[in-house]
Amino acid sequence: MRFKFCLFFALTSLAMAQQPQSGSLFNQAPPDVHKALIANVSKFYQNFVDAKFRNCIPLVAEESQDDFFNIQKDKFRNFEIIKVDYKDNFQRAVVVVNVGITHMFRGEGYPLSAPIATNWKMEKGEWRWFLDKTYSQSTPFGGAMKPGEGSREGKLASRPESAAAVLAQVKVDSQEVMLSSFAESKGEILVSNDMPGSINLKLDWEELPGLKLTLEKKELKAGETAKLLLTYKPANKSAKPMRRALLSVEQTGAQIPITILFAVPPEPKKGPSVKK
Repeated sequence: MRFKFCLFFALTSLAMAQQPQSGSLFNQAPPDVHKALIANVSKFYQNFVDAKFRNCIPLVAEESQDDFFNIQKDKFRNFEIIKVDYKDNFQRAVVVVNVGITHMFRGEGYPLSAPIATNWKMEKGEWRWFLDKTYSQSTPFGGAMKPGEGSREGKLASRPESAAAVLAQVKVDSQEVMLSSFAESKGEILVSNDMPGSINLKLDWEELPGLKLTLEKKELKAGETAKLLLTYKPANKSAKPMRRALLSVEQTGAQIPITILFAVPPEPKKGPSVKK
């Protein structure tokens, strides 16, 4: 399978799953209420684009200011409000925002896009961000819940996770495989799922005659592992160009790059020179 290789992480599944049935992205709140919420949410996230996190404090509810200080904060490249769900007679709201961050890998930065859901409520006549510890969340600004601690939902973890940490819950034991360019060879990569639920995997790679990549399982339940098997049958013994693969997680949009290298045949040993 051929694909235009680019590393773009997009957690689109969350946003799509939360689209209302009517097709409208926003509940029908009174115009002034909606305008005030959008204004404060925009100010809040613009501070993350500008890396001016202290400016967020006036936009944080008093009860959650300690939580906000303790949360790991990522600088955003941009943001876009994509959904608002109002509650409690427009006194509370869950706002889904698509944020762009830069994920560093081997010294290179790759764009990452992640919808995150945050909670807002009216406090002293102003919309303010707050950390709702009632529900399980796993976002840069929501509580990371640990299952099996006290109740079915679990208790709030001591440190909420960053977007990059959430994406990293699906891991591989290596992102580089060496095959042979001159003889039949094979390799494998172990994929593990540390997410609390099942995931579906998709695999794309740059074509090379004789190269085949196979996922042992395309669905991994929580805590499961699977092998990504690589085989290569070269048509000749010439050096082969590097190839790249992309392992995608349907539920999060995370994409893991894999580099496939090909060893060249060893140089033939030279016998002793014969003097004439």
